[in-house]
Amino acid sequence: MRLARKQIPSSNKTMIPFFISLTLALSTISAFSQASNEPTELTTLRNAWATQKTAASKVVDEKYAISLSVMKDKFLKAVNLEAAVSVDNELKALMANAHNAKIVSDLIGEWQWGQNRIRFHADRTLDERNNSGAPVTTGKWKTELDGTVALLFDNGYSAVMTLGRKLGNGLAVCSSPEGHRNNVVATKIDRSQK
Repeated sequence: MRLARKQIPSSNKTMIPFFISLTLALSTISAFSQASNEPTELTTLRNAWATQKTAASKVVDEKYAISLSVMKDKFLKAVNLEAAVSVDNELKALMANAHNAKIVSDLIGEWQWGQNRIRFHADRTLDERNNSGAPVTTGKWKTELDGTVALLFDNGYSAVMTLGRKLGNGLAVCSSPEGHRNNVVATKIDRSQK
């Protein structure tokens, strides 16, 4: 039984390289996305690179999930419940990370936000501009466990955005510092069509 436990990868040890790679990738994207007035070609190329990188990671994650499922079944058949639970926890963490990565991937970029535009950056910051390009505010965003995106603007406003099933659509419930609420429809802007 001790040998079986030693063969189980610790979720902390196996996920460290993944998180380091993800952090480096997001830092790189963040550094690139900070440039104002960047050429459309650069944005298009960066988005294509991020899409390919995500697709390659997805293949590795799927193989890992299959291996974890096989391992869990093996431990269940051997009635090694402690090992099976450890593997099941690793599988659940992998699935949660995959869902979160999908939300982040869909969100990064520029969105029409009511009458303004918001750019979501990979470093989890955002900036809002009016349609003529003048700055309105900046802020931060984060994904929540329920799949929504929480936005906290530096001007005191906040919002909770739910992404639609169709890529590039969302609905946000916004709150003013005074407590007023309103709904804002958000649509991702496809920069490759400009």
